Amino acid sequence: MGYTLLLDFDGVMLSNSKLNDMISSNCNRFFSKKTGLPLHEASAINRTYYKKYGHTLNLLNKRMLKDTNVFIDEFNESVYDADTLRSIKYNLEPKDILEFQDWKRTISQLDADHVIVYSNAPSTWLHECLNALGNASRSCILFDEVVSVPETNGGLFKPSHEVYDSIESTLSSQKIMFIDDSIDNLPIHRPSWTNVLYGTDVYSPDYISVETPSELLFKMKQTRPHRKLAQLLR
Repeated sequence: MGYTLLLDFDGVMLSNSKLNDMISSNCNRFFSKKTGLPLHEASAINRTYYKKYGHTLNLLNKRMLKDTNVFIDEFNESVYDADTLRSIKYNLEPKDILEFQDWKRTISQLDADHVIVYSNAPSTWLHECLNALGNASRSCILFDEVVSVPETNGGLFKPSHEVYDSIESTLSSQKIMFIDDSIDNLPIHRPSWTNVLYGTDVYSPDYISVETPSELLFKMKQTRPHRKLAQLLR
């Protein structure tokens, strides 16, 4: 079939409200510390604008801080600290295991040339989560790569055009299926990309939307699939 599958992680392969709240809380405290704003004000600004800027770090460096920059290593060490990493396995829920198993079944049937986790989160978080999910489900998914976007792109995040140019240039497959839970991250104007918005059920001519991994398989097997899926499957 000749395509590469790029999978976002948080919100796609793992949607855990306790862990999400923990990361958000750490992020807001970091934002408050760096800006000097009260925590409630910092939290409101970060929640409102971070998706527009792609990441809290971009919001800090491009809008909030004028005389200094915050670097990715400092952010990750504070937000994804040792206590947070240790807590992953204790906060997994049965639905997380079921969704992980559903992804395993789905990926095995998608027949992609390469399967890559492609996330703005740090690699330590991605590997700890994948290990915890694998141990809890007594199974694993064999990815070709687990990519932390900013770690491999000099601190740039999705949806930077440079990031997508870079991944295109390194892949042998000309076609890409990209699954993300943020519509802002979908590069809908790239003709070789088939974009999938995960976690919702809305129609768009520019991308496919699915609420579960199994639904993606179902839509790919339809007699008359979405035009973007038809383009991928040619």
